[in-house]
Amino acid sequence: MTRKTLTLILFATLAGPGAAQDSVDINGDGVLTLFEIQAVWPEVSTDGFMFLDRDGDGLLDPEEFEAARQGGHLAAPN
Repeated sequence: MTRKTLTLILFATLAGPGAAQDSVDINGDGVLTLFEIQAVWPEVSTDGFMFLDRDGDGLLDPEEFEAARQGGHLAAPN
């Protein structure tokens, strides 16, 4: 695992909800792609991501990301 990935995991698990999304948002556009999610949670499949993407736009917005975290779908990595 790279140093950047470990840093992202640390911030995503220890920071507050908004900061957690910001730390995973590699390109800083305010939404998360499957690639960005899998950089921290590699176990998330395409189907799993589609389940989390409630509006079906191929991105997780802040509300979808927070719902996924609160729902236990993006648990703290080991």
